[in-house]
Amino acid sequence: MVAEILFLSQSLLIMTRPGVCLLFALGIHFFFLASFFWMNVMAFDLWKTFHKGFSLYVCEIRERLPYYALYAWGMPVLIVLIGIILDARNAPLKPCYGRFFRGCYDVCFHTKNDAPLQGCWIESALMRFLLFGVPVAIILIINFIFYALTVRSIRRGLKSVRVQVERKFQRKKQVVPGEYDVKIYMRMAVLAGFGWTIGFILFALPDSPTGFQHVLVTIFKYLFILLNATPGLFIFVVYVCNRRVVALYRGLFDKFLQFFRSNYQTSKEISLNQYQLYLNQVKYQISRIFRKKNRQDTPVSMITTINSSKTSNRITLERASSETQQKSLTEIQTI
Repeated sequence: MVAEILFLSQSLLIMTRPGVCLLFALGIHFFFLASFFWMNVMAFDLWKTFHKGFSLYVCEIRERLPYYALYAWGMPVLIVLIGIILDARNAPLKPCYGRFFRGCYDVCFHTKNDAPLQGCWIESALMRFLLFGVPVAIILIINFIFYALTVRSIRRGLKSVRVQVERKFQRKKQVVPGEYDVKIYMRMAVLAGFGWTIGFILFALPDSPTGFQHVLVTIFKYLFILLNATPGLFIFVVYVCNRRVVALYRGLFDKFLQFFRSNYQTSKEISLNQYQLYLNQVKYQISRIFRKKNRQDTPVSMITTINSSKTSNRITLERASSETQQKSLTEIQTI
């Protein structure tokens, strides 16, 4: 990925900054080689894992990793250093990294039709083949050998494991643990090797301006660009676009959906309970206010009732006394 980013961004710095162009050329060469050497490490480790068994692999993984890193990073450094030394000494066979060293300013590297092509890369076609093409070709051949041996080891191991699994679960066509992962690794290896194999075929074919050969070369060019410019897309297709991963994501989505639904239902119930509690508190406060008001109004009403009763009694007494006086006056008059 780093090598591809450097390769795509090199055109911005070719003409004006030869020193930066040199760094880009060295970086592209180093990181491309490192990616292939790490691919070689993956092929070897996969073969050794299935050849000796997973238990031994788990025990030795930490011990192997420093040696893997030394090999995968050290070999590209060694190859790039050889090219730098040849350039610095102005040897007859020199790579001319980025046209920076002596004798590398005036020309660029050429295509098969002698069309000049500017770029921060190895100018010499022969040294480009020796310092990049030969190591990549050797790695691809070794990788195919390791993957073939891995397939043979897997088939031998899966036969016995499949028989044991089918006996244990009492059904046929039982999926063996780890079998699908092996298929994924093999697909990645085939895709990675197939892209650069097309590149070597394209390099070997003579370029013709017309005819069927021209059409074939054009198809190989586009296939080479497509396979090597979009490795992330192929990794996505291999790892994500399959039934098992889609089923896992679907199950994870269902769990999240169920979790959010349960939380929403719980929060809804809690909010309803809080609202009901709030209403009860409001009703209680209102009832308290009315009770307090009734208690304050009760003594006044009692006094009013007592006063009214006293007034009525007084009026009754006055009426009775006036009637008595009138009766006594009438009696006196009659006498």
